Amino acid sequence: MRYTDRDYNVGAMMLLLKVLVLYKTDEALLLKALNEFSDVYDEKIPGWFETVYQFFGGYPESELQMAALNKYASQHQIKAETPEKVDRELLYDALGMLIETSTEIEERGAE
Repeated sequence: MRYTDRDYNVGAMMLLLKVLVLYKTDEALLLKALNEFSDVYDEKIPGWFETVYQFFGGYPESELQMAALNKYASQHQIKAETPEKVDRELLYDALGMLIETSTEIEERGAE
């Protein structure tokens, strides 16, 4: 199977979302993850930050993620709320992959 740039971008976004969900108790780690993701994918995935911001902004229990995202936006002088840059298809594909991989891991653990 041959993977496209889009496949790699979806996988990268899925991993970022996973880190932001799993390490929700350490703002410094979340900020580090955002900076490292930006170093690699900022130009490859236009609108990645706005997409992640939009996703976590919809959940009241994501206060720490939003604090890290707001700090990142401030440090990089990004206007966080720019819905026209949100790539919903990328987000949905990444979330689908996240759910799929989580389900596979759970199934393997049950065997």
